[in-house]
Amino acid sequence: MTPEGGRAVASHTGALAGSGQIWEGVVRQGGAIPVVGFEAWVDALMGFALLTSRLGDRMAIISGPGGLAVSAAEACGSAGLRMAELSSGTRSALAGIVPPTGTSLRNPVDVGLTASLEMDIYIQSARIVAADPGVDAVVVVGIGLTPETNRLYTESMIKAREDFQKPFVMVSIPGFEPGLARTFCEAGLPFFETAERAMCTYSMVRNYQLWREHMET
Repeated sequence: MTPEGGRAVASHTGALAGSGQIWEGVVRQGGAIPVVGFEAWVDALMGFALLTSRLGDRMAIISGPGGLAVSAAEACGSAGLRMAELSSGTRSALAGIVPPTGTSLRNPVDVGLTASLEMDIYIQSARIVAADPGVDAVVVVGIGLTPETNRLYTESMIKAREDFQKPFVMVSIPGFEPGLARTFCEAGLPFFETAERAMCTYSMVRNYQLWREHMET
């Protein structure tokens, strides 16, 4: 706890205030999950409510905008997660769907901006990647350009998650319809405003699961 925070707490419930080191020790021993800020608190609630048990750390990223694909890969590493190694069969299947220009078939999979117009590129790419046994979770950064394509995108990702029984983590692009975010969450797919928040939350839930497993053995 910072000196400023300590002074603020002291004006209310001063007996609960203490040094940051003591607080961190209590948190570690008790398995509590510390968060900083309201957004992180909401993300944590969503992650623990929607992500499945026994999460793996091999992440596959699918994105239309290439810059966001790179950003998501950076966030993956920063959160202590790994980029999944896609099999040659997976990359070969992607080559039949993803346009050859301005894209990438390696993880992160850059499906190109065309995918926002031809939603089947997003949908089939997600299904191909989810079928790869070396992938533990699929992170999709995407959006359609019309209400109709956004609904198709949402319904198809929910169906893919049901079919492959793997975690799907959805990341927004500015302009995505807010109401569809609720649709994702109601179907069990956590939805985040940024890849950084998505990866951080996924890692947080996974680390807690590992702690629980360790304590139970």
